[in-house]
Amino acid sequence: MTDGDESKPERAATKKEREVRALPVIALCVLLVTAALALYVGQRAPTGSPAGPLPTPARDVDHYVEGTPAWTAERFLRAWMRQQYSVARDLSVGALRDRCELRQRELDQLPPDQRAELDRTRSFTAATFYDLEHVETRDLERDAAGRARKEVRGQGHARGAYAGVRVDSRRGQTFVLVQVDGRWRVSERSWEIGANERDGGTDGGGL
Repeated sequence: MTDGDESKPERAATKKEREVRALPVIALCVLLVTAALALYVGQRAPTGSPAGPLPTPARDVDHYVEGTPAWTAERFLRAWMRQQYSVARDLSVGALRDRCELRQRELDQLPPDQRAELDRTRSFTAATFYDLEHVETRDLERDAAGRARKEVRGQGHARGAYAGVRVDSRRGQTFVLVQVDGRWRVSERSWEIGANERDGGTDGGGL
């Protein structure tokens, strides 16, 4: 057996492992959409993405002055919920930025069939409005590097209507932002998961 023959099983195994690792990414994206659709009024939640033509992307309206902590938090929320991780990466810093980069690499490595399913799933999150409402901003102590920090608290509001489905969901959101080179960047995000509980993770939807 030649060296080329020996490498074929290894290449096949590597491709298979990559596809298996990609499956949780697809499952997460479908879960986000299904969880949002479960909140529409008067109907049962469908499994997977609704059939039919793809919805029209939402036309976002910024509610805060560009460059402020609240503006940055709202932009980050929209990008994360829509799996636009390259956009979320540029609005974040530290471990949260690393998480965005990891998510984007995982999406970039998806095989064509899973990519097609992801694109359809993302078309529904792209058609959903994600706004940050009732915002309160307060100063925090500077970080170890002496950088200014702010906390932004508000209520995330997901809303939309497509394929006979109406989405209307609200959940409290908290962001910690750090000023980096004169620009505010999100370093932490958490959201309400119960009456008096908060989840500090970034892998879930939070709406």
